[in-house]
Amino acid sequence: MQMASFSGPFSIKSVVTGRATWQTASGCYALRPGQHLILDRGTSYSLTIDGHGPVETFCVFFRDGFVEEALRSLTTPEARLLDDPVERAGSFALLEARHDSADAPGPQLATLHRIVQEGSVGSMRLSGALQDAAISVLNRSSTLTRMSRRLPVARPATRRELVRRLHQARDFMRSGFGDSMSLDAIARAACLSPFHFHRSFRAFFDETPHQFVVRLRLDRAAERLRRTNASVTEIGVAVGFESPAHFSRAFKSRFGSSPQAYRRNLGR
Repeated sequence: MQMASFSGPFSIKSVVTGRATWQTASGCYALRPGQHLILDRGTSYSLTIDGHGPVETFCVFFRDGFVEEALRSLTTPEARLLDDPVERAGSFALLEARHDSADAPGPQLATLHRIVQEGSVGSMRLSGALQDAAISVLNRSSTLTRMSRRLPVARPATRRELVRRLHQARDFMRSGFGDSMSLDAIARAACLSPFHFHRSFRAFFDETPHQFVVRLRLDRAAERLRRTNASVTEIGVAVGFESPAHFSRAFKSRFGSSPQAYRRNLGR
């Protein structure tokens, strides 16, 4: 199922069950549970529901001016806020990117979902949670801005485009984390040269592409150990490790215990 392209206000897109894909002029973002997408105001996008099973999405739309008002409350001196509490807020632009649930505003999005499920729409609690989500979006944007200053780029527009392409490469790695992929292929997905991509990725994310993929594989392995009864060997192969020994060493380095001990500690 596909919804035709349209534009809207600042929004956060997420998937509760199943899989859905948002397409914009800047990229294609396939979301699964545990991921969310932040879209700037006026961004034109289409939505495709993937697969044949049930799919539930949860999206937050901020009214025009809401995020800007949150930004004004964070950056304007207290005396000025007291003197003019309804001053018009300035414009603000967000970086379009896909994030994991641990990244802001993932926790705030989960809170909003719980409130809606409980039927508290229209309550003061919901209003407060929306404000928390808007502030979290701004904090995430501020974090990305600080990270972008690590890049040796002078022009803001060039820096913004490079950050967008680095996120595009990271999404590409997420989509094929269980497969063998070359640095050249990832760089091509970001429309960058391999040397430029590797140097910029390490500067921006503070880890190499290889370290990111290994961390992603280990996190997925831990999730499968928690949620499935598949053997440790099967899980290691499924997430892309070539040998059980390599998988066990890498897992212990990240989580402090072997895969077998990790599962035993969970009582499985």
